[in-house]
Amino acid sequence: MIKCPQFLAAQLKILWMDQDEFVTVVFLLGLAMVFGGFFWPAVVIVPVIFSQLKKRFPNGFMVILFYLLGFVIFKGYPMSFQNEFWE
Repeated sequence: MIKCPQFLAAQLKILWMDQDEFVTVVFLLGLAMVFGGFFWPAVVIVPVIFSQLKKRFPNGFMVILFYLLGFVIFKGYPMSFQNEFWE
């Protein structure tokens, strides 16, 4: 029997975490295994801070933040630093 989510837009849950929190933990675990030292406490601290930020801001905040930092490009939209637009 496959359990269907109640809402279609709901994020995938892995264990007790949302998908983006889980990816953060896996990424930090990889860094901790490679570099050790400083990254082991970050495996616990960073996801806690990240989940608190997610609760404080509206949905889609991380995508907008990555757009403003230049990591994500939306097709058909100007760059975030442009002040003048011509149609």
